[in-house]
Amino acid sequence: MYYPGRYYLCLLIVMFFGLFSTVASALTCKAQGSVSTSVNIGTVLKASIGEFGSNNKIWVSEPITATFTCTDTDSFPQGENAYLWLDPKDVIKNVHQSLEVGITVRNVDYILKKGSKVEIGPGTVCNKNAKGECTKPALPQTFTLTYQVYIKTTGQQAADNGKVMGSASLSLFQVDGVGGLRGSSGGTDGNFNLYITGLDNITFLACKPKVTLSPEKLHFGTMSSRQAMPGRIQKTMPFSVLVDLSEKGSGKTCTGETLMLTISSTNFVKDGSIIMPTKDGGFGFIISENDSLQPRIAMNTPQKLDMISGDLVRHDYFAGFIWTTHSPALGNYSATATMTVTFK
Repeated sequence: MYYPGRYYLCLLIVMFFGLFSTVASALTCKAQGSVSTSVNIGTVLKASIGEFGSNNKIWVSEPITATFTCTDTDSFPQGENAYLWLDPKDVIKNVHQSLEVGITVRNVDYILKKGSKVEIGPGTVCNKNAKGECTKPALPQTFTLTYQVYIKTTGQQAADNGKVMGSASLSLFQVDGVGGLRGSSGGTDGNFNLYITGLDNITFLACKPKVTLSPEKLHFGTMSSRQAMPGRIQKTMPFSVLVDLSEKGSGKTCTGETLMLTISSTNFVKDGSIIMPTKDGGFGFIISENDSLQPRIAMNTPQKLDMISGDLVRHDYFAGFIWTTHSPALGNYSATATMTVTFK
């Protein structure tokens, strides 16, 4: 039997360049025994003042994977969920208003706002006795979490000197329980904190590159579900990322800079690289630099685009339609991939 459907992959470009309390009642959480670690922006990061706009990522960290263990240190036998409490020390307000610092967890971006929290899952669970009652202490839980740190523009004008902050170490989140922040965290007996350093390395430049996609939308046409087989690539289509530096007053100060590309999607992402129009649709889209579609480009992972050496930078990519089941859902579908281009 032949079941037609139409499938689309829409490609978006982020046209911006960048360098790169209440005391909790029960939970103590550490990362492999540690109560803190830092993510460092590293070398000088450069962003284009010419394309300074709103809601554009100018820096994304590599994925960070950590294993946390939470214990019941304050006699809460019922167990308690663990959360990432954002901006626990209320310091993000000291970053220049032109920038926003956030974290990405499970492909969702979270703005660092004092008092906000992201649920992770059980930190401790009930330790039942023979009567079915919860006894002290609750059972500790260990879990692994992967996250990233991003820096994004807000639309506010940059500082006159191009700087966003002096040298400082800022706490981005604290792993803690539902009741709020545990006191004295950051010390040897406290809860885990993630810090960011190197914000003083960010400097804005006066170049104005123009970034486009060709084409901006890929039409994969009609597919037959009877050809569905997990892992089978049904169709491949090319597209290109173009960076135009020919406009007067743009690009000259960017010569020799290395461009980086980060791909993300608001759709569900399977296995880190398959953009799914629907979570259980049975098919998705993958992206690669090669027409063989190997290796696949992982979402939210920066990779080298090219080095600026003239008035035009062009890099070719391929998108593929891939089945993930023998019995896909029928209908018309679309998905979106966002290309964020930054300076290294």
